[in-house]
Amino acid sequence: MRLSKSIDNIINVFQGQHKQNDKSVSAKVGSKHASSSKDSYAVDIVSGTLNDRERLEKEKPALADFFNSKDILRMVPSALISSGKLQSMYSSKQARKRDKASDIRYERYPMTMSDGGLVSLDWYPKQPLSDPVASTDASVGSYTLDESKPTSIVIVMPPSMGSSSDFRIRSLAKELHANGPAGCHVVVVNHRGFGSTPLVTTRVPSFDYTGDLREVVEYLSKTYSGTPLGAVGYSMGANILTKYLGEQGKECKLSTAATICCIYDVTMMYEAISEPTLFNIHVLQPSLLSAATRFAKKHYDVIQGGARKYNLDRLLRSNDFWDIDRLLTAPNAGYSSYEQYHRGSSSRSH
Repeated sequence: MRLSKSIDNIINVFQGQHKQNDKSVSAKVGSKHASSSKDSYAVDIVSGTLNDRERLEKEKPALADFFNSKDILRMVPSALISSGKLQSMYSSKQARKRDKASDIRYERYPMTMSDGGLVSLDWYPKQPLSDPVASTDASVGSYTLDESKPTSIVIVMPPSMGSSSDFRIRSLAKELHANGPAGCHVVVVNHRGFGSTPLVTTRVPSFDYTGDLREVVEYLSKTYSGTPLGAVGYSMGANILTKYLGEQGKECKLSTAATICCIYDVTMMYEAISEPTLFNIHVLQPSLLSAATRFAKKHYDVIQGGARKYNLDRLLRSNDFWDIDRLLTAPNAGYSSYEQYHRGSSSRSH
């Protein structure tokens, strides 16, 4: 995968927004956010197979204009990993890679959500705040800005099972700070239970839930009033970001957004994973199931600590990757079936 090209495209997005605040470019043709009159510079970096695009364009004709728009930036993958599934596997194998372009250290700020859940904000190069002072609001706290007030902040939403420690996210954070708008700070939102973030409530990460991103944006916009906020999302993080943009519409506090390998249609994604190919059956499905069962085993007591009980014992013994959503994610998110969860999670309607 041409990671450096993808990062260059993202930097171009944020530099363009920083220098041209009066330019308005739609985030996604046909989306609620695209119709916003608020100045914004939001694009999508598209990858995936031609069949994926054709199916999306057929089901949602407005996307045809979006895919052909001159304003969209395209990440062209290597021919060796041309499909989304191969790109996902490649990225997971590269997650722990460390080199000069990605060798960074974050400064962590744990943030408690309104429902008691916990996410970790990992800042690079550092959290641009001085020492905290007394506050009765334990979820956010009260801080005094120091002399390093950022000129812009970029929020990064990791993919499913991903975190700030992933190679591609470390590389992006370092490059954005070094070559993005001067004074740019990067903050990675580690999902609940990932990136050494404890799972403290029964809610687990899911494709549909935008609540944590919404609270993070609210916190940043209040703490750094007047500082432009942008966001980058990968895969599940891209789906959450796109859904958030549509939900917020004209009230969105982000001035810039870039989504990478956005799912758009979660049902379509799972249909592709379910195709009876050797790669799916022997590589991709077992890999997804293994990651999910490790998560469920690690957080077993917390997940089962609420009023609703889940059949985690069956999940831990399962050989069927559909059981991830059937037995845990869908009911945990409040859906009656995994099919309903997939439909409700898709960002294509936003």
